[in-house]
Amino acid sequence: MENAAFRDIAQVAVVVRDIEAAMERYRSIYGIDGWEIMHLNRESARNITVGGKPLPEDEDYQVILAMTQVGNMNVELIQPLTPNSDYYRFLEEHGEGFHHVAIRQNDSFFKLMEERGIEILASATIGHTDCVYYDTRKDLGYIVETFKETEDKQD
Repeated sequence: MENAAFRDIAQVAVVVRDIEAAMERYRSIYGIDGWEIMHLNRESARNITVGGKPLPEDEDYQVILAMTQVGNMNVELIQPLTPNSDYYRFLEEHGEGFHHVAIRQNDSFFKLMEERGIEILASATIGHTDCVYYDTRKDLGYIVETFKETEDKQD
């Protein structure tokens, strides 16, 4: 699969209503632990877009993430706290469940997205990493997230 747009799958992500309860389910039922918690907000994320549009600077943005490694894959739980994220919209429309797969992509992935006219659902810069969510549901049945090191090294 030398020409594959995906190098490998890095993460699966699930949107939840209560991150503490979800982590406890993973711990007590499936033995999955070692969660690291991250709060995304205006201080920890920048260049936030939702639905292809920049989030207004005066809007609060709050999301809690919990991440752990399971084998070679990262599992991410996502609890949106404010209604201005794709995660919140997903939770309202579908309830708790699988939201996206994060991939390590080849350069051909971005060209393919452009050629296919695939919409960007959301994006943000976290630390030195640009995270972009592509609406690949019509092709793949799920959303794809990509990670790319930023050229701008500001914090």
